[in-house]
Amino acid sequence: MHRAINEQMAPVIADSKLCEYCLTVKPITEFRRRYRDGTERMNECRTCHNESERMRRAHRRTSRDNDAIKQFVTRLKNTHRPEQIELLCGAMIRRLGGLQSLFVAWVRQVEAAQSAQPGSKKVLDFYQAVFRMIEYCNSGRRDLAEISDEDLQGEIMESCKQLIRQHPEVAVEAAEQIGWTVIPDSAA
Repeated sequence: MHRAINEQMAPVIADSKLCEYCLTVKPITEFRRRYRDGTERMNECRTCHNESERMRRAHRRTSRDNDAIKQFVTRLKNTHRPEQIELLCGAMIRRLGGLQSLFVAWVRQVEAAQSAQPGSKKVLDFYQAVFRMIEYCNSGRRDLAEISDEDLQGEIMESCKQLIRQHPEVAVEAAEQIGWTVIPDSAA
């Protein structure tokens, strides 16, 4: 059918072609060559081709992320060593480009599993992995009732020092915002 429309439209405008996807007649230069040295042109315009390629790449990226999440859940569910849980979580956060991306991919996977088969083993695996992470996070936590004010202040000070070492620009910006002048140590 597309070929019949294309053949009907061809004589209407010289050096033009009908895009089979957007059904718009465009100049022949808007169509990629089928082969590098050939004269034959593709049946979709550059705009439609670029859009379909964007969609194809996004689909492939989502598929890869989904596969990575499934593998992550399986590994997380089966591990019992706290240091391995931390390594797995760190690797997934880096792999997906941040905690927010991991959360979005995770939720998308759980929702898809729940809509396909509520209460299935796959859904239970996701929740088991979440519980494993919660268990890990809670195991490293100190009981706040056991911490003295001096210990708490020391912990806060160490956290601040670590933040400043990793991101000195944060300390400089904070000092400037409260009106302090930052004078670098000449010995450093």
